[in-house]
Amino acid sequence: MQALLLGSVLVLVVAMQVYLLLRGLRHSAHKLVLFEVYLSLALLTLGLAPALWYLLETLVDAKQLFFQMKVSAPHYFAYALPSLGALGLGLSRFKGPSSTSDQELLQKVQSQLQAEPYLPWLLLLGGFCIQLLQPYFPATLRQVGHFGGMVLWIGAIHLLLAPIAARVKISVLLLVLLWLMHRSIVSTFFGDLLFWPLLIALYAQLYYQVSLRVLLGSGLGVLLGLLLIFSFKYEYRQRLWNDPNQGHYLQHLSEALQYRWQHPEGWYNVGQTFLTRINQGKHLAMVYNWVPQHEPYARGETLLSAIPAVVMPRVMWPNKPQTGSLSHWYRFTGHQLGPGTSANFGVCGEAYANLGIWLALPFLLLWAGSLRAWYEYLRRLALSWYPCLWLWIPLIYCGLLDQENDFVTQLNHGFKATLFTLAICWTLHKLSGYLPRSNPKSPLPRP
Repeated sequence: MQALLLGSVLVLVVAMQVYLLLRGLRHSAHKLVLFEVYLSLALLTLGLAPALWYLLETLVDAKQLFFQMKVSAPHYFAYALPSLGALGLGLSRFKGPSSTSDQELLQKVQSQLQAEPYLPWLLLLGGFCIQLLQPYFPATLRQVGHFGGMVLWIGAIHLLLAPIAARVKISVLLLVLLWLMHRSIVSTFFGDLLFWPLLIALYAQLYYQVSLRVLLGSGLGVLLGLLLIFSFKYEYRQRLWNDPNQGHYLQHLSEALQYRWQHPEGWYNVGQTFLTRINQGKHLAMVYNWVPQHEPYARGETLLSAIPAVVMPRVMWPNKPQTGSLSHWYRFTGHQLGPGTSANFGVCGEAYANLGIWLALPFLLLWAGSLRAWYEYLRRLALSWYPCLWLWIPLIYCGLLDQENDFVTQLNHGFKATLFTLAICWTLHKLSGYLPRSNPKSPLPRP
């Protein structure tokens, strides 16, 4: 019976994943498919990956698996699928003009970039300098430095849509990509290496409108690249972290790749390692297993405390909740994290731990609807005030659309990133009055 249920869920999740993929590809040439990508990733990490893992548990000896899901498949999907449905329904409500086309806004952006040709270079240079200086920022300005470092990637989006020769664009974007790879290798965290190129590609598709074959080929290349990274990431990270002199990261990277080449048996675990990493459902299952059997529902405690914690400075509230708090993790999962490790159960897990499944669904519906409504407001503001504000959307939403962030982390990022973005755009808008502007022209034809 459970095998039949699991097969039905797997077919349903795969069908939904294919639908979202095709829908995103179909609309990607006309609008920014930010929320389609978000829903697709949420379905992948909370739906498809857990379903494949449950299937793996029925086919493979438990001793050969990295972990076991804490609840049964019927228990997990009875809660997870409605939560995903609430997120999807919330994002499909509050639709505005962006649900049909972003071409008018794209033309306004091109016109602004024609009139202000210095803008991409200013952002690229500023973002690069901030990333170099970021380690020297004091603790009180650490988040400002974090947002400032992202300006480099926002500058790359500006450059992509600016009326600049193609060879210059390609050369600079390759340098930006190499710098991103360098930062990922040094930090041993490779999430940005996938995330920011994906967001930049969404804007590129709006402008260049490449063919479906190119998109699918690029997606296959990204998948192979991810499998390669997962094949050596753990070995490389352990070598680097255990070396007191961590400056020779290229040597450790070379040794890790040589080790994988000399020990190809490690490739057999790459699929399981990849599935483990994207299976955010394992954290959700831990919450379903622990609450309310061992820990009562929090009755909105952590959700309500997140709102004043975001607005009020720590000087006025020294004990305010911290983003990514380990105490919440232990409280709602009963699992103690080891040193140097981090994990989070996301908004879906926190909503369930606070409200139970039936009240969590309207909360997720409201939260997703708020994300969509805020995007529509920013889009209208870009149309009426500062068109290039639309190109800053990834900076605001990169922390809001992450399934691994809890509610206070998402809310904190969204609030402060919005303030940072509006302050920068206001400054650039005022600065444009003192800098030379090019004569307004009609937008350049697409390549």
